[in-house]
Amino acid sequence: MKKLYFILSIACLLLACKKETTPVTPEVTDFIQSLKSATYEENAGVVIHLKVFPYKYTTQVSIDWGDGKTENKQFEPKEISADAIFTFSHKYAKNGIYKVGIKAINTATSNAVETEVNITNKVAEPKADFSYEIAENGKVRLKNLSTDTGLSYYWSDAKTPNRSRLTNPEFMYERNDTYPVFLTVEDKYGQKTTVTKDVKITNATTKETASFKGTIFNEHYELSENGNEIKTLLSETDPISTKILNTIVSNAAGKKIEMNVGGMFHVLGSANPDFTISERVDKFRQYLTAGVKKIGVQTHDQWNASIKYETKDGTVVKQFTEVPNSYIEITDVKEVEQATLFDGLHKQSFWVTFRLKADFQGLGKIDGTLKIRYLVYRMI
Repeated sequence: MKKLYFILSIACLLLACKKETTPVTPEVTDFIQSLKSATYEENAGVVIHLKVFPYKYTTQVSIDWGDGKTENKQFEPKEISADAIFTFSHKYAKNGIYKVGIKAINTATSNAVETEVNITNKVAEPKADFSYEIAENGKVRLKNLSTDTGLSYYWSDAKTPNRSRLTNPEFMYERNDTYPVFLTVEDKYGQKTTVTKDVKITNATTKETASFKGTIFNEHYELSENGNEIKTLLSETDPISTKILNTIVSNAAGKKIEMNVGGMFHVLGSANPDFTISERVDKFRQYLTAGVKKIGVQTHDQWNASIKYETKDGTVVKQFTEVPNSYIEITDVKEVEQATLFDGLHKQSFWVTFRLKADFQGLGKIDGTLKIRYLVYRMI
């Protein structure tokens, strides 16, 4: 009996040793499976298509494009499916052969792959150039000399609101000075080039100028627009319909002061975008009238003034609506024919003189006379 038990035990042991086991498949720790393809696009563009393994870790992918530019992207597990292909695009600045390196890093592993791209279709940046002719009474005729085709143009200068997107515009200057005029040309690929030339005006007919005379935070100022350290800026009431030139800026002696007055004329803005130019001018005539103005949230019948005072010690911005007993009065309005400073500008404009008073307690008082201009136009 003991012998039989021993034999059976040996048999069972042998059978157990011969039992087959399923091998354990190691976990895939590589993220990058292969570079599926690279395709070329217009003007030195390339797109890399990266095939990856299905993955359960958040993975950071870094790309070295071989031209000194790098890119980083992070992918979450839900994005990394069995058939996932990720694309990465880049624009090169010039033709050449570039070695592109891609590296993936996560908590489990890191792996990398390299490839080469050969860029042969880089389009040269457009060349900007222009000439100009000084005509009568401060008028300047600008002529584009850029020879590339299919360009868009943007003309401006650093001292006035002169702006244009025409090919060969005219600028009008109201005071004698030297003006840096800029021409920026842009091709269909978004490549831009800018050229600047100094235009010296000696025959301008000076008309009205913006000014402020009085006290700002208990200091006396006499500011008169000169196109250099004292100038006026455009303020928008609605980006596609109406602009008003109603901000005077002084930047001298370590201080920058910006002052403006706004009845924002909501009737001219987005609430009524279909007003014609003539209807807009009529509204300005209606609301730009002499008399004391109600101060409040800016509408066609409530007004506000603001002051921005900036020094090395910091910046202060104050509104007349912040303090009681502030005062805004229109004392004079002149409707004049306006030179064409930029495309779409209406010929009528308004010079308005304001009497301003406000007591900002510890900061001091504002008490003076501000003269500014209101322009009307519709973008074309």
